[in-house]
Amino acid sequence: STGRPKGVAIHHSGCVAMLSEMDRLFEGCDLSGVSAASSVCFDMSVMEIFAALCRGGAVVLVESAVHLPESQYVDKVTHLNVIPSVMNGLLDARYLPPNVRTVVFGGEPLRRKLVDRAYRETSADRVFNAYGPTEGTVFCSYGLVPQNATDEPTIGPPSAHARAYVLDENLNRQPVGVPGELYIGGVGLAHGYVSRPRTTAERFVPDPFVDGER
Repeated sequence: STGRPKGVAIHHSGCVAMLSEMDRLFEGCDLSGVSAASSVCFDMSVMEIFAALCRGGAVVLVESAVHLPESQYVDKVTHLNVIPSVMNGLLDARYLPPNVRTVVFGGEPLRRKLVDRAYRETSADRVFNAYGPTEGTVFCSYGLVPQNATDEPTIGPPSAHARAYVLDENLNRQPVGVPGELYIGGVGLAHGYVSRPRTTAERFVPDPFVDGER
């Protein structure tokens, strides 16, 4: 948010919980070839690498998503994690892997128009929208975006390794339909920011609904 990167220390237990959630969410999906296009400094790389390997799949390494067409293994990619703006560019250039079956969007707001293009212009039969900061271990909510719908995609329900609340400035729950701030907790919550105890204390506040948790 400040433009200066902050190292985030996630727990091994949070990572394991996230990967277990991947097994549930991607049941029936083809993870035989997962594109790993994210920098290892970006949390999405954790999912791209380990979700594939934990399911017996292959990791297709590329420099970035825009370099997918140059890979000699592009035909092996069945699962693609991508931000919406990059996906728009790939679709415009017709550079999508020909055998992709699952597309996971994250990192930017997702619009229905792009979802429709993903279903119409690729071989994908499942499109997901994922949301979550690095502090929540890759994602904290996940939703399958259906075909042939007209409403804008939501960020989906909280994942099994996250708690999610919409609160006011006094940390009281907001009624449905009333704006507020989104707070997350759960086993996926990170330990804090590396070598930034003051920032950690400011951002990782006690959970008002679960004793001893943040």
